Amino acid sequence: MGLRRLRSALNTVTNLATGLTLQELNTVTNLATGLTLEEGPDACIQRNIFNDDGSATIEANGLSVNVRGEDKLKDVGRFVIRIGPGEFEIVMATRPHPVRELSTGAVTPELLAAFCDVLS
Repeated sequence: MGLRRLRSALNTVTNLATGLTLQELNTVTNLATGLTLEEGPDACIQRNIFNDDGSATIEANGLSVNVRGEDKLKDVGRFVIRIGPGEFEIVMATRPHPVRELSTGAVTPELLAAFCDVLS
């Protein structure tokens, strides 16, 4: 199935110090059928730690993927991943994370496969 994840310039983030607000809207589309579903809203707290060796550790807790359609796809719970040049490791996950478990640190056909069931 031809599949792509689209990201537009709409994102909901507010910097309390400056008052700047950004909004983001994510969609996933089955290119064969044209079916498009919204991804979100998410309810996730994420912390990015930039390590001295050039890698990054990402800690997230909450709902990080939320595709709502006839079928649903949710990636929810706490996870910690470590990424760097040629490195992607799930350090810890408290629940099944269907999207994160397929990730290699990049958007690949394998990662997008997590979305196929909701777009069929």
